[in-house]
Amino acid sequence: MGKSGRINLGDFPKDIRGSAFYYLRTTQHDAGKKQKRAFRSGIKRAAEKDGMWQNLKRGFSFYNECFERVFGSGILNVLKQIPRAKGKPLIIIDDGAGHGEAVKKIKEHLRESKVPCKVIALGLTSQPALRKKRDAGLIDETYFGPAEDFVPKERVHAVISSLGSVAYTDSVLMKDHLLKFVYSLKKGGIMLVSFSHTGVSKKMKKTIDTNFVEGMKKAKTGKLTNKDVLKTIDLVKGNISDEGKLKSIKIALNKRGFEAFSSRVNSDIFILGIRRTDNTFK
Repeated sequence: MGKSGRINLGDFPKDIRGSAFYYLRTTQHDAGKKQKRAFRSGIKRAAEKDGMWQNLKRGFSFYNECFERVFGSGILNVLKQIPRAKGKPLIIIDDGAGHGEAVKKIKEHLRESKVPCKVIALGLTSQPALRKKRDAGLIDETYFGPAEDFVPKERVHAVISSLGSVAYTDSVLMKDHLLKFVYSLKKGGIMLVSFSHTGVSKKMKKTIDTNFVEGMKKAKTGKLTNKDVLKTIDLVKGNISDEGKLKSIKIALNKRGFEAFSSRVNSDIFILGIRRTDNTFK
């Protein structure tokens, strides 16, 4: 810790400094403070989006479907194939674990397959269901609070963020927040992120609908201007541009030596799969 009392990169174990570097960017730097405000704003808006907070259980079957789409196999097969030291557990983080149902089942299934694992569940608020599962030994660790304040204690084998904190962050923070997680991965480790791309708020839907209705009325009277058209197009583009953002994230990850794959679950949910390779920059 520096003389100012601030945490420095050297205060972290060498093994996780790649992850800690991006953690510090989002928590201590002046730009990071602005990013945190943007993150809070993103959380607030996400709470208003249709479907973003639905189904806190976030079932195992949904996780499994996402893994099949981006990794070509079910979640258990993918996890079992991640390299790990003999006798050491698979370490799995569930960012936005909801009630912890999915991560609990992951641990149960791996245990049945004689694969030791350590599961860590992250939640923005203190979920009683998560605490009960932790106290019963069904999950190993919990963290409650803003995810940008979380930094892994050690390298992990897998991070799952199913409509988790990454999906809620604004673009100004998303890059560093995502890189914090991917740089916490061990070689061969994977991360899965799902985003809700079309879950616009009711207020935004009303605004878009109003503009279209007004535009149609003006079109009938011959008073529709280019400005009217562009105003509506900009509103719509603002809610579909996340697909372009996903593409840019993939390019940024590929440049750093990560493998990145994307797919679509349905019209609302996009998923991103990431694998750390031997070519990944430290």
